Order: sequence, then structure tokens, then C-alpha cells
Amino acid sequence: LGESLPFAELLERFLKMAAVPPEYFLARADNILENARSLSDVRMPPGEKLVFTQTPVAPSDILATSALHDFASRYAGTGNVYFPHIVISEPTMAVTPRHILELEGLHKICDVYKWLAVRFPEAFLDIAKAEKTRQEISGRIAQYLRQPLSPDLEEAASSDETFANLAAAIFGADVDFEDLGGGVGGVGDGDDNLEDLHDFEESRVVKRR
Repeated sequence: LGESLPFAELLERFLKMAAVPPEYFLARADNILENARSLSDVRMPPGEKLVFTQTPVAPSDILATSALHDFASRYAGTGNVYFPHIVISEPTMAVTPRHILELEGLHKICDVYKWLAVRFPEAFLDIAKAEKTRQEISGRIAQYLRQPLSPDLEEAASSDETFANLAAAIFGADVDFEDLGGGVGGVGDGDDNLEDLHDFEESRVVKRR
């Protein structure tokens, strides 16, 4: 009694104790738990933190997890979260797979911001800007995919390195992925990082078919 528990540990205990009728099951709880761990240094009321942990972010996704942490920190700090300045640069030469990968990462930042803006409209004040940027990125991806992709002539960087560099440029700090939770089993591979965020829904009780 009277024991103060970190939010992630409290959530983990709840998930172990939770019981639902046989025709239901608890879905996607692992993602919520990993997001809670990545936000362990952000202090906010438990109800609000629970919403942040439900953000559709794959724990192995460096850039989306960095965006979530930055938005949560700003919300906890000032109560106002503005959409970050994102520059969509033209490729210096031919379009390479790395350009597409970077655009996918920027698109995820927009998705994270919009998801949170729906739930905290008084704090996330730039939803129109986020939607405009998202549409620009989608258009650029469609444009590039209509062109033949050239191999990257530079030494190939991993998707994790690419996203870490983008996060550092956008959010103004070096990203230590281990400090952000790292995901189950460490950093995911490139194919995992290219998954569409819309494949992830918030954890909830869903009915078995």
C-alpha cells in the first residue's frame, strides 16, 4: 500500500491481471507497454499518458518513436505542441531508395501528430499544417515511385541510421534509441520500418471472429 510505481510497471501489472469474457481478448498490448517505457521520463497524469502510449507507433520505429517522445515532452512541458518544421528537399541527383525511405519517415511524423491532435485538439495546434505537409509528402512519394529508382551510389546506410539522422535534424537532438525503449528484441530491420502506420490501431478489447 502506498507504493509509487512507474507508469510502465503499473500498466504491465494491469495487463497481467486484466480478464475479459471468453469471446474477447486484449489486443496489441505489447506496443502500448513499449511506448510507456519509451515515455518513462515524461511526467503527466496517468490518463493522458495512457492515451499517448496508445499512439500507433511501432516500438522498433526510431523516427516515429522520437516524434512521440518529443510531442509528449512538449505537451507535458508547456501544454502546446506545434508541428515541427519539415523541409522536403529535392534529390540532388536521381531518386534513390533512400529518398523514398526518408519520405516514408516524414510521413509517419505527420501521422503521429494528427493522431494525437484528434485526441488533444486544444494542445496540438497545427493539425492543418500537419495535414498539408502529409499531402505534400504523399504527392512526392507518388511522383518518385513513377520514376525508375537509381541505386544509392554512396555507402548504403541502414534504415535505422537514416531515421536517427532525420530525428536529430527535425527534433534538434541526437537520438539514443536505447533510451527510447528500443523495442522488443532491439532495433527492427528495414522492412519493419517501412510498414504503414495505419496497420497499427490503438490497443483495445476486440471481439473474436
